[in-house]
Amino acid sequence: MKTNNKKILVTGGAGYVGSHVVKTLRDAGKSTVVFDNLSTGLRENLLPNIPFFLGDTLFSEQLKHCLLYTSPS
Repeated sequence: MKTNNKKILVTGGAGYVGSHVVKTLRDAGKSTVVFDNLSTGLRENLLPNIPFFLGDTLFSEQLKHCLLYTSPS
């Protein structure tokens, strides 16, 4: 039996549009991870039980850490 353990990374997932994307993906049964620097996004927009990484795509080590988490094991 083949399992799909892929995760979808949503950058900006704490913003208005990103949080709605995360909600839609979650409701569709997809596994998502949020990466956001909260410069315009809000913690209140984050959904419970969805992994969140605080970081900025300008800093490659922060993004690398998140991508290593999202990679299938």
